[in-house]
Amino acid sequence: MVEVLKDEDLSPQRFQEIGQQRSNPDSSTSTEISPKEQEHFDKALARMQTIQEESVPKQRRAITLQGLTVERFRQIEQVVSKSPTLKQQVQNSF
Repeated sequence: MVEVLKDEDLSPQRFQEIGQQRSNPDSSTSTEISPKEQEHFDKALARMQTIQEESVPKQRRAITLQGLTVERFRQIEQVVSKSPTLKQQVQNSF
């Protein structure tokens, strides 16, 4: 997804700013979005949505190949996200 943003000449921060403004146009932190930036944002968003849609079956397959259900994987993911120690151990394993 980072490559998609690079291709569309958007930083992750700018992509997020534009997305937030689009979802809340009355926000007090509105910044000017040029038509070109809007076009790049729309293209990047469409490509990212496609990537996400295509990755879901692959993720499910990887989870089940490890002998887990998606539900159990999500339970583990929630526990890890709440524990700084476990989060660090997971990050160190890569």
